[in-house]
Amino acid sequence: MSESNPTVARLAGGSRVPAAQSSEAAPAATGPTLAVSSRGRFFANPTFHFETLRNAGYVASNCADLGEILETVKAIAEGDVESWYAAWEATADRVLALAERTQDSLSKGGAYMRACTYNRLAEFLLPPDDPRRAGSFEKIGGHFFKGLDTLGVRYERIAIPYAAGKLRALYFPGPQGAETKPLLMYGGGFDSLLEEYYPNFAEAALKRGYSVLTYEGPGQGQAAQVRPHLHAGMGEAGQGRARRISPCARRAFEDRPHRYEHGRLFRTPRRCLRRTHRRRRGLRHMLRFR
Repeated sequence: MSESNPTVARLAGGSRVPAAQSSEAAPAATGPTLAVSSRGRFFANPTFHFETLRNAGYVASNCADLGEILETVKAIAEGDVESWYAAWEATADRVLALAERTQDSLSKGGAYMRACTYNRLAEFLLPPDDPRRAGSFEKIGGHFFKGLDTLGVRYERIAIPYAAGKLRALYFPGPQGAETKPLLMYGGGFDSLLEEYYPNFAEAALKRGYSVLTYEGPGQGQAAQVRPHLHAGMGEAGQGRARRISPCARRAFEDRPHRYEHGRLFRTPRRCLRRTHRRRRGLRHMLRFR
């Protein structure tokens, strides 16, 4: 086998790495996606690969479909943000149309949840000042709550007063017997939305008999999308008078023997970790958790 002109893959930053050679030629690419490593990657670009893999994990909660993901990836050019947006937006529109014409509630609700996931993927890499972000944000929330309603998932929306605005939270009451178990609290990373906390945490917890509270902090989710003036340290929330959440949800938090909180960080620099812990402590104080 000739060793001249070895196949190479261009990675982020412009570096070129020789691809693994084999005795058989690799099949030619059939779409705009460039050839990548044979080690199971969706894209050579690490961000494109990671975000695709991250959301492929939601197949387990019926909020993504691997076939739909693989077909969408074919239409995305390596490292091209515009083709990323267009491909995921088109898939979201197709799945939304499927949801609208489906009669079975389980299939219909699942399609709404998948449309939410794909709209969120489309929006994710848009620049902060892109005018399409506001419309995408509305679609994400609309599809998500239609999905919960169609699937019969019980929830309560909570608006947490903070500074000059409010932060979003969702309380999912568990099944019978959940009151004897710890309340699970979940806050995501700086690049995630409240709608993502259901497929990656709450759905599995509800199946296992737990009640769940998910929340966004300042600079996350809606606060970052449409209320940038709320982009501040969560620790500041504990400086003033503690605020009450809705009575219905608050009753679920009282008389619990333990409470468990889980946070998720993506690509967060080490210097931000201490700040993140301070924000969570402030949130607990703000909600009058003891």
